[in-house]
Amino acid sequence: MKNKILVILFIFSFSLLKSQTTNKDNINSNQIAGLCKVWGLVKFYHPDITKGKIDWDKVLIEKYPEFSENQDFESYNQKIIQLLDTLNQKSTSKEINEEQFNAIINDKIETLDNFIFLSDTNKYINRISFSWINDSIFSTETKYKLCKVLVNYKPHKSKQLKGNTVLKHKENKFEELDSITEPYRVLGLFRYWNIINYYFPYKQLSDNNWDSVLTNVIPAFIKADNYRKYIKQTLLLSAKINDSHGRPRYTTTKYYKTTSNPKEKKGYVPYNFRVIDSNVVISKVLIDSAVLKLGDIVLKIDTTDIRQYRNRTKYFRSHSTAQAHTYHFENTLTNSYNSKFNFTIIRNRDTLSLLETQLVNRETKV
Repeated sequence: MKNKILVILFIFSFSLLKSQTTNKDNINSNQIAGLCKVWGLVKFYHPDITKGKIDWDKVLIEKYPEFSENQDFESYNQKIIQLLDTLNQKSTSKEINEEQFNAIINDKIETLDNFIFLSDTNKYINRISFSWINDSIFSTETKYKLCKVLVNYKPHKSKQLKGNTVLKHKENKFEELDSITEPYRVLGLFRYWNIINYYFPYKQLSDNNWDSVLTNVIPAFIKADNYRKYIKQTLLLSAKINDSHGRPRYTTTKYYKTTSNPKEKKGYVPYNFRVIDSNVVISKVLIDSAVLKLGDIVLKIDTTDIRQYRNRTKYFRSHSTAQAHTYHFENTLTNSYNSKFNFTIIRNRDTLSLLETQLVNRETKV
């Protein structure tokens, strides 16, 4: 786990304008990112949401089309305020003073009485920062309304983790959906980004700035107009936290048609693989009369170029170290599942194409 500004005025201004608008016509990534942060703050800190009185996912799905095109400053903030005004104002009746406002936007929220529980944890794990509230895309009224939510926040104690201050949320999986439209894709992005932003303890140790990640991935999520593309973007997003345990789970049964013959015999590849000096070699043979031998260098499995595949996997799965990436890559090959396997290999400097039809079961692989 490890920890990018143009100076020439004209170039900076042009580049900023270009980066703010996505490839889809008239979409402003910074405004969508601002909406994401506003939505996330309310989701985790407003009592109407934390107590389950309002379906905040549903509100986003209904309101998102209003934000899907570039807005001028006044229109954007008016829509943000209208979004906040859908909440029960009595739940945030405590007024905010200047001292509290400055503490929040200057990353000293632990000085507020209701956030004092962060006074120790902020020193050594993910610092919860609300300095984004002071972004120039937000009006003064918007900034104060957001800070007021935080001033009125009341921590909830979890039954699962005694003595720790946490929030409990039941997420709707939307399993009834027949397709995943733009508002739902944006919801998925907003959910994941905010969970990592507020609760992932190693965010500061990632190779990527999490705010920049959000702005950069918004165009891709908006353009991911089918389930396969959406899953690809979620994998790319999750890989950016640099944690080997971070991987989204998803199902494809509802969205993909089965093309293989259900009677076709399938099983696991009867070999284990190891990366040695950048080559993928056979490290274990699990059957008799196998077509491959120990030490064979594997170039392709079916039509998949192994070196290219290894390079791609760096971007589709989260890894904390290069060694972790190699380990997961070897396991992915070792657990290849099909009815037969076509190998292109190098053996004694000769390039061979060999077909393996023998398969093994899961118990043999273990």
